Parts: sequence; C-alpha cells; structure tokens
Amino acid sequence: MIGGKKLGNMHDALSNTRTDGIGALIREGAAAYLNSIVNKKFPFTTQQVKDCIVVAVTSDGAASAQAGVFKKANEFHY
Repeated sequence: MIGGKKLGNMHDALSNTRTDGIGALIREGAAAYLNSIVNKKFPFTTQQVKDCIVVAVTSDGAASAQAGVFKKANEFHY
C-alpha cells in the first residue's frame, strides 16, 4: 500500500494517473525496480530501490524528489 491505495501489480503502478509526488514515485519507482532487475549497470540495486521508496513515501515532497532521482536513472542509457 502506497499513499493509501493498494497496488495490484506492476501494470497498475506504471499506469497510475496520480499527479502528485506519490504518483510520480509509484511510476518511477516501479520502473526503477524493473530496471534494477534487468540491468546490472543500473545505479540502484533492487533493495536500494525498495529502501528509497519506503523512506520517500513519508511525504509528498520527499516522494517527488525521489521520483526525480529515479526518473533520471530510468532515462539514462547504459
């Protein structure tokens, strides 16, 4: 459960339409999690992605900031 809503699967996370920091964290965090599994050069391990999400979900501002970090990592071509 993130932001008061239970996510059923990765598709739900990647396609959520929330416009706040939590929504961005859900989308970018899910993408970062998948990237960390399939790309050994991705700058986060799966555990680091999970840990960052747990910390960032505490506030909309923290969520937005972490989503921005994940977005940069997700968009970088390794």
